Amino acid sequence: HWNPNDATLVFDRLPMTVAFAAIFCYMLDEYLSAQDGNTFESSIGQDMLIPLTITGIVSVVYWSWTDDLRLYAVVAIFPMFLMLFLVLFCSPPRHGGTVQQVLGLILYSAAKISEDRDHEVFNLTGKRVSGHSLKHILAGLAPIAIAHMVLVRNS
Repeated sequence: HWNPNDATLVFDRLPMTVAFAAIFCYMLDEYLSAQDGNTFESSIGQDMLIPLTITGIVSVVYWSWTDDLRLYAVVAIFPMFLMLFLVLFCSPPRHGGTVQQVLGLILYSAAKISEDRDHEVFNLTGKRVSGHSLKHILAGLAPIAIAHMVLVRNS
């Protein structure tokens, strides 16, 4: 991360894309899975996990081969808007934890903004912290919010 470039950014974007696909699928299950008594007929998040993870991986590989970020941008940003829609307009999540979900979305959004405003963040912090570095910190905190939700639910 001392000198991020296209070759090293593949290994930066790839694990984050996979992790956020998993979080998105979790949110789909929380809000959209059909219920029949205590059993779930459908688990859209589980059904979508492999296709969305593959799409995320393909988006990073496609970008690395073509230098075209459009597919990656859709994979990285579109789920964030869908998750916000789920939280605001769908029935409450099966297991609660709306506060942690919103906190996770805020952290993920801040991470994406930090990444996009890399040089501005670097200059604002007196050239001590880049937006890219801040993105990793914020993106790393987002799953902690979700993990806290699961921990509280299971205790």
